[in-house]
Amino acid sequence: QGYARMLERWGKDDRAILEESISAINKEAKNMQDLVEKLLFIARNDKDTMVLIKNEFDMSELMRELVRDTEMLNTEHKVESLIKPGIKVFGDPDRIKQALRIFVDNAIKYTEKGGTITIRLEEEDKYAVAVIKDTGIGIPENELPNIFDRFYRIDASRERNKGGHGLGLSIARIIVLRHGGRIKIRAMESPS
Repeated sequence: QGYARMLERWGKDDRAILEESISAINKEAKNMQDLVEKLLFIARNDKDTMVLIKNEFDMSELMRELVRDTEMLNTEHKVESLIKPGIKVFGDPDRIKQALRIFVDNAIKYTEKGGTITIRLEEEDKYAVAVIKDTGIGIPENELPNIFDRFYRIDASRERNKGGHGLGLSIARIIVLRHGGRIKIRAMESPS
């Protein structure tokens, strides 16, 4: 609203203010759209009206797509992958990819430039196990029980610069649980 008022007052005569205002308004509109979509997703889950379109699909190929997307969109980190071929699962591939993208985006967000994001897929006791690992700042152990809570942020000052609404991990958790899966979090091992 502030940029709209600034645009109304001075933007008609000042090209720089016009461009800055339009850019800021577009960015905030996208941010609000993202928030609304996340809230609708959570509301559908709460009302048990979420529809998952499940079928058997190649999880290995989905993970390779995730790696390609990550490498294409992110040039500031090293992306490593180890994906066992031929792993098939029954589920909603779009939602599973959405959950994995949330984990990868968080890894990117909290890993310094030059750090490493590892994307792995393996099979364990006939279950597909997707692993997203990073060399980022980590999560304090006392915060782990809360990170999947809606709107939860570990440190407000840390989050302010990173953006987000504190909904991503709760959405990923919903998707994983709706598929009968589990999420495990492990703190980074300290260097020896």
